[in-house]
Amino acid sequence: MNSFSEDIKEEIVKRFPRNASGHAVIAGFAQVTDGVAGDKMGFTLKVVTENGLTAQFLSGLLASAHVFASSTEIKSDAISGKDRMSFEYTGDETEELLIKCGLIEDGEPNFDIPPKVTSRRADRLSYIKGAFLGGGSCTIPDESTYSRTGYHFEINCPSLDLADEICDLLMDFDIIAKTLTRKGSCIVYIKSKEVISDLLNALGLKKCMDRLDRIAEYKDARNNANRATNCAVSNIDKTVTASVKQVQAIELIKRERGLESLDQGLRDVAIGREQNLNASMSELADILGISKSCLMHRLKRIQNIADSLYK
Repeated sequence: MNSFSEDIKEEIVKRFPRNASGHAVIAGFAQVTDGVAGDKMGFTLKVVTENGLTAQFLSGLLASAHVFASSTEIKSDAISGKDRMSFEYTGDETEELLIKCGLIEDGEPNFDIPPKVTSRRADRLSYIKGAFLGGGSCTIPDESTYSRTGYHFEINCPSLDLADEICDLLMDFDIIAKTLTRKGSCIVYIKSKEVISDLLNALGLKKCMDRLDRIAEYKDARNNANRATNCAVSNIDKTVTASVKQVQAIELIKRERGLESLDQGLRDVAIGREQNLNASMSELADILGISKSCLMHRLKRIQNIADSLYK
């Protein structure tokens, strides 16, 4: 089964609207991956990803703008075991596209979210999709093993300024995200299942929303079952503890004075408890044919008699 991050990326690619802004997606991807560089020879766009669908998707967007890779490289990552695909784009067509995407302004790389491709709501959503394709991940509990992994959505950014801007962009959709720094990177993150669900809904990722809701329902059901089991075990422990104390009191009276020293009602309860060691108070009351309150009162009197003998 795909990881949840892979599911999100797959649905972004496969359900990307035909009329949505490819420029905004490219801008989001390029900025979170720090993929734009410039020197005397001109500007370069570098696309690096381990996700094959993402590579195909971005290559298609760039090709539709008549921008084609000048070099490609595929390396196997020893840690993840996945192929890391790298595509480099140069030339006049690349520079023209970068200007249209707002990634170059006044002859310099632009590191702020470009307003020219995020002015519309749909374009802002496209930018967020591109950012997730470039630096996003999302983990949820595993429904097959019921792991204790929580809910965690994040986008890895090269700078805190960009991370803050992405948080502001998410606020346009009432999505509250936070930032943190980790190993030299700045992270936009969400740890609430409900907020992650709202974000997936805003992005139009229904399939991923359904999987998230299914996991949440399963987790809630397991939590409720565990709570019920723990409660039952606790009640059993209390029953056993109470029974042991009661039997100890009865044994002390039997040894010191004999059960015949008790009046009939107390004697019946003492014998009933000895014969039904594992019965709860309610069960023992039913066996003896008396109310639970009456049983508790008689057991308390037996305990008081035992305490007086012990002293």
